Amino acid sequence: MELVGLDKKSEKDAEKVLKHFNETNVQATKFEMKLEDRRKAWKDVFAVLVKSDDTNLKLEALNCARILSRDKSGLNESISEVIVNTLLKLGRIDDDDQNASKHSDKVVLESLKVLSNLLHQSCVVQSYCTKNGFLSKILGKIANYSKSGDQNNQSKVFDFRLLFLFTALCPEQREIAKYNHEGLKTLRESLEEILNAKFDMEEPSLGEEDCLIVCEVLKVVFNLTVDSKTEETKDLILVARTLNRVLRINVKDFDLKLKVINNCINVITNMEGKADAFKALVESSDILLPAEPDIVYEGVVVNIVQSFLEFLTHKIDNTLPGSTLKEDITPCLSVLWNVSRSLRLVRKFLKSVILPPLTAMDIKDKPEDGNSLKAKLVSLLTNTNGDISTMVAELLYVLCKENVGRLIKHTGYGNAAGLLARRGLMAGGKGAGDFSEDEESDTEEYLRERHKINPVIGCVEEPVVSPLEGMSEEQKEYEAMQLVNLMDKMQRTGLISPCRVGEDGRPEAVEHVMQLIEGQKEKEQEDSD
Repeated sequence: MELVGLDKKSEKDAEKVLKHFNETNVQATKFEMKLEDRRKAWKDVFAVLVKSDDTNLKLEALNCARILSRDKSGLNESISEVIVNTLLKLGRIDDDDQNASKHSDKVVLESLKVLSNLLHQSCVVQSYCTKNGFLSKILGKIANYSKSGDQNNQSKVFDFRLLFLFTALCPEQREIAKYNHEGLKTLRESLEEILNAKFDMEEPSLGEEDCLIVCEVLKVVFNLTVDSKTEETKDLILVARTLNRVLRINVKDFDLKLKVINNCINVITNMEGKADAFKALVESSDILLPAEPDIVYEGVVVNIVQSFLEFLTHKIDNTLPGSTLKEDITPCLSVLWNVSRSLRLVRKFLKSVILPPLTAMDIKDKPEDGNSLKAKLVSLLTNTNGDISTMVAELLYVLCKENVGRLIKHTGYGNAAGLLARRGLMAGGKGAGDFSEDEESDTEEYLRERHKINPVIGCVEEPVVSPLEGMSEEQKEYEAMQLVNLMDKMQRTGLISPCRVGEDGRPEAVEHVMQLIEGQKEKEQEDSD
């Protein structure tokens, strides 16, 4: 291994060896070497790094360390606490280092990259960081950005990335960050500082580097707000107000805007049940020249809710390679569901957009057909991914005030059957939610045509010729028994499991298809009574 014994070479020769290693292994992720050689390689590379004042040599050594850190093998045994502390000093995280300001921005950035890899790959490095004051030091560095005049945005991205990794991989550090080091306050102030710097612009907007930093900050905020307690509602309200400002400022690049919205949505998923935090999202923005004027619906500002709907529509239509529809839309669906349950006026607004009053034109086609957001959502009710179909169903159910009749009217019984079966509402009824009893405003044209609607498919069904037309009663009876026998055969072979609606409103299996007929006869007798 050419790196072993590197510390015994002259600086010129050491730089040559490092450069050759880096160029040769630029894409490498695995290195075949004995554990002892691996240990020596790490030790010798850092020995050169520490004793040299040559920036180019330092950069080559750090680049080499970054390449080596891709291989998880032997890292726990090779990385010492001295190595970690060296990276903290070179990355300007350790403010006790008198020479921290002398390190070039490139050296700082490369040090942070190496530390990021090591923190991600090694539980030993994570352990070191829980004992060496890493959390207080990096939060201190972040809090002092404006005082220190640190304008290197790339380094800022990695500072927040390190904090995200640390709080993600060491969950116990989240409480320490929140309560011992005012982590949420520091993160909010970081976001506000970015926003306030835009106030002097003719058209305030976030650039690419701003968006990258904002997204990294929001990832840390997500970690620190997971499993928030009731007594933390005040902190969440402050976070929500900052998110309001972030979401209202203009972002010219569409893809970056989607990333910012996505990260904001992830944070808001942690506000479940915190109505006061949700209210802060529908307040008027104090951003000068926001991306768009306030959209007011019955007294609440719904710009952010509207942006979530646009985000949802885009993600349904454009699932990117490497991601799944579930990852893309379930957080957004969860937020819309939670806000709808907590804020009546937001629920009314969402209902007006997603499930507007039906017209005669609407009921000509199936609810899942078309290009509207409603059609896209209804089509997802039968998605093969259970999480997607469940979340969509719950959202539509809340928008219908948990009224089964209204849900079936907008989606058709067939599309809603999954939710109704789960909730024991296949025979109709109403959920346990606390909603007002006002009637739904149907259009006159819908009222004139609704008697023609097939409730199973949710639209007017074109008349078709009955397949039984022209048959005698004996032929009809024969075909009916053939059907019963076929169903019985499929049941016995395990292809299907016939069921009927039980007394609890949920499907219950039947042992023989004849029980279905018996149940129907009992129902007919009850109706005739």
